[in-house]
Amino acid sequence: MKHFVFLSQLKKGMQITILLAMLLFSLGPGGVFSAYAAPTNDDFANATVVPGIPYSPVSFSTTTATIQTGEKPVPSACDGRLLAQGLHTVWYRFTPAATGLVSFDSVGSDYDTYIAVWTGTTLSNLTYFACDDDNLSSLQSQLLTTFQAGTTYYIQVAAYAGTTTDPSDPPPAGGNLNFHVRFPNVDVYVPSNILMGQYYLPGGTGERASYLNTNNGPVKLINVDTIPTIAAERVIYNVNGLPTSFSEMMALPDGQLDNTYWMPWYNNVDLDTQLRFGNVSNTPATVQVWIGGVEKTTGCTTTPANVPYPYVLAVGASLRVSCPGLNNGPVQIVSNVNIVAAERVIYNVNGLPTSFTEMMGLPDSQLDNIYWMPWYNNVNLDTQLRFGNVSGTPATVHVYIGGTEMTTGCTPPNSPYTLAAGASLRVSCTGRNNGPVQIISDVNIVAAERVIYNVNGLPTSFSEMMGLADSLLDTLYWIPWYNNVDLDTQLRFGMP
Repeated sequence: MKHFVFLSQLKKGMQITILLAMLLFSLGPGGVFSAYAAPTNDDFANATVVPGIPYSPVSFSTTTATIQTGEKPVPSACDGRLLAQGLHTVWYRFTPAATGLVSFDSVGSDYDTYIAVWTGTTLSNLTYFACDDDNLSSLQSQLLTTFQAGTTYYIQVAAYAGTTTDPSDPPPAGGNLNFHVRFPNVDVYVPSNILMGQYYLPGGTGERASYLNTNNGPVKLINVDTIPTIAAERVIYNVNGLPTSFSEMMALPDGQLDNTYWMPWYNNVDLDTQLRFGNVSNTPATVQVWIGGVEKTTGCTTTPANVPYPYVLAVGASLRVSCPGLNNGPVQIVSNVNIVAAERVIYNVNGLPTSFTEMMGLPDSQLDNIYWMPWYNNVNLDTQLRFGNVSGTPATVHVYIGGTEMTTGCTPPNSPYTLAAGASLRVSCTGRNNGPVQIISDVNIVAAERVIYNVNGLPTSFSEMMGLADSLLDTLYWIPWYNNVDLDTQLRFGMP
């Protein structure tokens, strides 16, 4: 190893020179490389060509990327905000061979980005096309739109630098960029033969979609890449044009479809209850309905109107059925082919509708003799357990809350309960705010938990949730969305 000795009068200057050289250069077989060189696609003219789809280049740092003279800020609102000029920009060039939806995203990057798309040939004549700031799950960006065959698009990925009225201080430093170009992987149909929307969801992200002026079913959601996906339907219920209630129902996985479904209770006396079922098969469906063990051959109305019983549904068709004057259970819906079925309830206070909820029916193949719910609250809520005997013999049912059997304190009194074949029961246990709930029978039953939510001591909202069959318990659970910004959202879980 060689050593250097500095004369005192030269030492300071030479040290600075050598330190600068060490910082700026590293010598290697390929020659001199600047550790601070900008990315190769820093300038518009050197935009990286997207060679095909899918496209996922290796992650790289944009901290040394610059703003080229003439780069334009996004001229229109992006995700509802006018953005300040982004920093540390890099460019991509894309010319689609066919017209269609394409997704560009920066999911997995470690800094806040926006993506803007332009058309043109030079920086000076670019025309703004589209942009995205934050996707629904992170500060990274995802832009999904239709691109025209043969048109060249320039994709600008920038470090978010705030808005025109509130620029970032200090300015962003860039970071490690993960850039992807992909086709949509989720298709949504309403009804099941009409495509309503296409989306690309990177791993670990979610999406929310609304379709105005659509009132139809069934709904079908497919991940075309065959990647397992979770889905739910959220409803905000309006009375006289004002939102009054919120409800969410988990979608039923295709592998759990059945030709028979159960619900523990049906009330169309002091509630407005409607059964909903859709034909998900490729042949017409003939559907029959039993409530409290009695087949409802008469006395029910349908939407669309005047559908004769038994109900025949064309491929991809849905039906809504209401049976006035009934307050009984359980409910059984039977078809000759696979269907999907749910029960919708509109809750009335003083004769006025205030709340909407919908609960997916339990497929016959998932029936069990043990059910679980994570919590029971009959202190500041009005909570009721509902269970129905779906077997051909009497059922003996035990109810546990927080690990304690409810041998006292419930109405009707008390655990264990005996249910005749085809009978249902509703149970309320006062003063209880605990969990989990366990309902055990000696034969198969169906079980759910109903909650009436009170504000200032007045009932305002109604919700019902099917119990989870013991055979379906797992160590891992998924919910498609969490919002504790403009909603009050709480997760609930219990250890059996």
